[in-house]
Amino acid sequence: MYSFILIFTLIIISGLIAFVGDWVGLKIGKKRVTVLGLRPHYTAIFITIISGVLIAIITVTILAISSNDVRTALFGMEELKGKLSYLSREVELRNTQLSSTKEDLKEKTTQLQEMEEKYQKLSEDIKNKTNQLEDDYYSKPKAN
Repeated sequence: MYSFILIFTLIIISGLIAFVGDWVGLKIGKKRVTVLGLRPHYTAIFITIISGVLIAIITVTILAISSNDVRTALFGMEELKGKLSYLSREVELRNTQLSSTKEDLKEKTTQLQEMEEKYQKLSEDIKNKTNQLEDDYYSKPKAN
């Protein structure tokens, strides 16, 4: 809502400045007044140009006063570009580290699976040997 009020205010102010600039230029042109040694026709054009410049200056000033984001955009763009570049490099570095860590994790997962398979096989071998020893022990006749 604040943005709409600000934009509406800027439109009204710009329109008023344009109207006044045009009116002053017209009056100066009709009275054949010269400013800065210019002919009356060029003086009227000069006044109209000055009113356009005033519109731009007042618009930027009002926006800069009313919005921190506008001040940052107008006066801190180089700093923002530097920060953005730095953060982009950091993201790229972190993504590289992440992919390296994922590869390491995949390798370690593969090693873990191989070890688990070896463990299962050894566990079965131990179980089989234990059963075989028990069978041998109980199947031999006992000496008195």
